[in-house]
Order: sequence, then C-alpha cells, then structure tokens
Amino acid sequence: MEIIHRHYRLIPATVEDADVYVDLQLKCLAQTYAGYGDDGFMQRQYDSRDELVEEFLDNVSSAQSRAFLAYDTSADFSHPVGFGLSRLGPLPWESELDFAQVPAGSRELVQLYTLEQAQGHGLGQALLDAVLVSGEPAYLHIVEGNAKAQRFYEKNGFSHEGFSLTCLGSWHNPEGQSMRVGRMFRGIDITENHTSV
Repeated sequence: MEIIHRHYRLIPATVEDADVYVDLQLKCLAQTYAGYGDDGFMQRQYDSRDELVEEFLDNVSSAQSRAFLAYDTSADFSHPVGFGLSRLGPLPWESELDFAQVPAGSRELVQLYTLEQAQGHGLGQALLDAVLVSGEPAYLHIVEGNAKAQRFYEKNGFSHEGFSLTCLGSWHNPEGQSMRVGRMFRGIDITENHTSV
C-alpha cells in the first residue's frame, strides 16, 4: 500500500525494482560514508553491484519483508530519493560476526537511507514507520561514528549494544583500517556474552 508523507510518496518495492533500488543505494552510500570510508570504499561497492542486486532480491522476496522506495512528488518522479527495508533475521552473513546471535525470527531493519536533498523533512521517519510497526521489537547494524543515525534510532527507542566489530565484505578495507559496525536493539534482549574484536 502506498503511503503519502508531505511531498513524498512511499511505494512498496518489489523484485522489479532491483536496479533502481541498488542504484539509489550506491548514491546514498557515497553521500553517507564520504567522511568515514577509505579511498577505495565506493569502488568496492560499485564492484559488488551484482551482489547488492542479489541481496536485494533475497531480502525483498523473504517472508514478511517490508520494503519501500520514496519519491519526491514535486520533482522527477522517475528517481527515488530514499528507501527502507526490513525482514526477519538473522541473515546468513550475521553468523560470521562475533556477536551473540539474535533469536530467529527477530525483525531486522536491513537498510534505511535518504539522499541528502531529502533530509530534514521527516522522510527518514516516514520510511522507518513504514518498515517497522510502531514500537515493534527490532534490531539493526550501524556504522560506528555515524552519530546522526545513532541519535535518530535512539529517538525511536533503540539502544546501542556497546560492542563493535570490523566490517566485512565490500565494507572491509584490505589495505588498512576498516570501518566498524555495531548493533542497536529495541525490545530484544541479548543476554549472551560478547567478545569485541
């Protein structure tokens, strides 16, 4: 079901939106992590585009997934300016992390980004509300140092776990220091011991 929020129209994303979704994802990553990533960060993202498409297809096709693309109704409606996606976790790659596993079937906020031009108008909140039911227990991964995002999620009831790990895959810098990722939770209790590396 479509959602109208001020000047934005949120439309459910489907498998047919894979290329549009991933192209926007790459634009958002370039803007969001310009000050965090190493010099080769975005090239590794572009090089892994096919994997990002497969990841999107897997996510959007999973049981009980919720995915939306946001369009600015006052601009070119052919280009989305934000997206959000949640699904039931944990995802297979999470087993490679040295974090305690979340209970099977926990709702994971997989992705939520907006382009800079769309920020400051409540679109991020609208996307979050579209993919997570108000107060719904959920968790997410967050890049350490992204204070703006952490404040946003804290405002929405998420708490930082207090641990971080070196990013893997295309987020890992094989030639030097990599970004680190932590987790935030809302309504999910992880009681196992952790080892931070």
